[in-house]
Amino acid sequence: MKRLDWILLPVLCLAIACGDKEVDDTAPPEGDTDTDTDTDTDSDTDADTDADTDADTDADTDPIEILGEYEDSWGMSHSVALDHWVMDGFGSVSTFQYDSWDNDVDMVVAMNAEGNDYNPGLYSRMDWAEVGGQLYFCQSVFDAETAEDAWIMPAADPTDPGTTGCGGYAWSALILL
Repeated sequence: MKRLDWILLPVLCLAIACGDKEVDDTAPPEGDTDTDTDTDTDSDTDADTDADTDADTDADTDPIEILGEYEDSWGMSHSVALDHWVMDGFGSVSTFQYDSWDNDVDMVVAMNAEGNDYNPGLYSRMDWAEVGGQLYFCQSVFDAETAEDAWIMPAADPTDPGTTGCGGYAWSALILL
């Protein structure tokens, strides 16, 4: 009988310890001291279907407002699509994959494709402005290490885009095709 007591005692202790104990599934695990600082909110009225797991900088959930096919004042073609911008001219094709954009301040930050001739894998910022009924664009940043670095750089000056404001030069006029 003594042998049965030694077998039943651990089983009984285990049953009591694992009984109907209330568990708070929302509490962080013991030792987990980091906190989630992601405070982005969806202020638009459409359904937010992306999984926000980090502090993202995308200011818009609407598509970039200048979607279309263009030619600039230098003869280069521009294809502004939902998720990327392609520039084709002067013997080179460059693709820029959007990271974030803001239609309210007329700018997009994009990663330079690995196949680009210039600054592959780095980040660019394109600003645009409509002045006097003419759409202009300026690639104000072309070699930022991170998207955040490109985002925080000063915008090009749209005061007189036909003459200056884009790194000391005129902006490029975009003509919709």
